[in-house]
Amino acid sequence: AARRQKEAQRARVTGYVPPPAELKELNRCLREVNPAGHRFFDVDERLNQIFWEELRGPWTRTVGVYHPSSLNPARCKRELYHDRIGTRPQPSHRTFMQAIFDEGHGTHNVLQARLSGGHVGFTPECRVPIPDLHISGDTDGLFRVEDWLLEIKTMGDSTFSTAVKPKVDHLWQVHIYMFGMDVPRTQLLYVNRNNGRRRNFKVLFSVDIWEQVLALVAELEGMVERQEEPPMIDDAYTCGSCKFQYHCFAQPDGEGRDG
Repeated sequence: AARRQKEAQRARVTGYVPPPAELKELNRCLREVNPAGHRFFDVDERLNQIFWEELRGPWTRTVGVYHPSSLNPARCKRELYHDRIGTRPQPSHRTFMQAIFDEGHGTHNVLQARLSGGHVGFTPECRVPIPDLHISGDTDGLFRVEDWLLEIKTMGDSTFSTAVKPKVDHLWQVHIYMFGMDVPRTQLLYVNRNNGRRRNFKVLFSVDIWEQVLALVAELEGMVERQEEPPMIDDAYTCGSCKFQYHCFAQPDGEGRDG
């Protein structure tokens, strides 16, 4: 062992390459030596553990407000209500979904970094608070010289292939940003997460859509004022990843249906 250490030190200092016989003696791979410890270590299991630790950790998103990405006619009003009154969120999506979210965030970060470094006057991640409407969010970027906002959406191949116009929930979201920033137009960029293809839609502010946003906020604010919780829906797809699932499906002892 001492000789092997000496040979290894010699190689590091002088660049000496030992002959094949000595190399085999020094190299664990060539000697087919399998380390004795941690034989049952599994990176997939460890990633699941890390994901769950993060999901169970403190909630970092703003509470007590409506989020532009959620405020749309297809959203569960009960979820929006609990967002507004500040009910404690509790993530409930599966760990593989977190990887999809991370991939979307990564695409955002790469595109925003390229625009920040290569386009003069681009500012990423602009906070958009509208206190009078109890709304707070962040738009993906502002082109100050050109006077455009940017919103990036990643999606799978099947959704991307049928996206011939902006989705309604995305239209509502960017209208909130446009009003809050007083910039009446947005570049809505769709990115295919399967192959990186992009499709861009230029959205101009519509008073009609904005009035629909205001009507929904007014309806929800009335419920908040009356402390009138909206009816519960029981939809497997919608409820399966809702951060207030534990509240809706709570048992008499106060625990959620999954414990």
